Amino acid sequence: MQITIVDARPQSTMTEIFFGYYESPIDLMEVTGTTEGITLLRFVEHRGSGLASNSTVQEATTQVSHYFLGTRREFDLPILLQGTGF
Repeated sequence: MQITIVDARPQSTMTEIFFGYYESPIDLMEVTGTTEGITLLRFVEHRGSGLASNSTVQEATTQVSHYFLGTRREFDLPILLQGTGF
């Protein structure tokens, strides 16, 4: 599996976060992201509340779905790195 990481950190500190969910064969997955990239992919017990999905989050859930179906082995998603650059 190959994941491409793109340093797409936004310049603004006020960024809208969008949510999407995928019912994987393992458990419910939550995907969060901005218009610039994916910020989080994790397993959760319940769907949270937040802004509806956007095209970035929808593409991530589609690619994860294809991975679990066995038709995708590589991901092509912008990953939004968070934290300091040290």
